[in-house]
Amino acid sequence: GDITKPHSKTLEGLAKVADGSDDHKIKSGYWLLGAVAVNPKFEDKTPQPLELKLYSAESESFISENNVINEFIADVFHKTGGKGIFTIDRGGDRIRIIQPMAELGGKFIIRLKDRILHALDNESKLRIKDHLASRNQLKHQVRLERRCKNGKRMPMDLRFDYCKVALPDLKKKGIKHDMYLVTAWNDEHQKPMELLTTIPVDNETQAIN
Repeated sequence: GDITKPHSKTLEGLAKVADGSDDHKIKSGYWLLGAVAVNPKFEDKTPQPLELKLYSAESESFISENNVINEFIADVFHKTGGKGIFTIDRGGDRIRIIQPMAELGGKFIIRLKDRILHALDNESKLRIKDHLASRNQLKHQVRLERRCKNGKRMPMDLRFDYCKVALPDLKKKGIKHDMYLVTAWNDEHQKPMELLTTIPVDNETQAIN
């Protein structure tokens, strides 16, 4: 996220950010990193704040955005004793974030944007942006319930599939890793959701979870 300070001129490390609440117009401010926790077993899914950090590309200690994110993740990981599952949207689809998380040994789920994976059955390549198979090619189907903003529960039909994969970048570096790709496609969307995870997915129930 971001915090804008459009009228400030002398704050330390003031940088340029894209204001997410104003059509991403460029303004003076700081970038924001936040971590919240949600217990999927609880009825109340209100996020509980864990950590919050401002950072600036103009700071003397700034190395890179990836470095800031990796330090942030490691900090939360150690403070929570390695518990929980880190879930990151498509901004986490970077090998410079995935590799440190794999080396850290924590559990994670990352929504993929564009990545080449290796299927372990025959070493065939899976390119995410080309993995737009028709819904009928996904082997499994399930009806779930989702809670809407008005509190009502609505049915959601999903077609899904799963397989064990490897990341070429990590294989080249000799980094051992067990990862799984879960593809889920809801009829309301044009494209499937592709999730990369370190959580074992060996059957339909684990994929749904």
